[in-house]
Amino acid sequence: MFADQSTPKSKRLENNSNASVLFTNAAGEPEVWLAFDDLIKIQSGGFKLAERLAARYWDFTNPDYKAVLDYWQKSAADMRRLSLTPS
Repeated sequence: MFADQSTPKSKRLENNSNASVLFTNAAGEPEVWLAFDDLIKIQSGGFKLAERLAARYWDFTNPDYKAVLDYWQKSAADMRRLSLTPS
């Protein structure tokens, strides 16, 4: 996962790194979900992860996706990678 270090999410995790992460299907698909609980590790490199995920899942012929990635790139130094490794 990734987040800008100035977001409320990042600030909460700096104070308390306990977190729950829930993955669900898209709306309209049969219900399936997976949840993890553990500590979040905050690291640099959030933009690199965001860029890699965007290239994998987004079609950059859509100008809206390109605009979001360009916006994130402007604050790349403030982007953090959030890692949760379930125990």
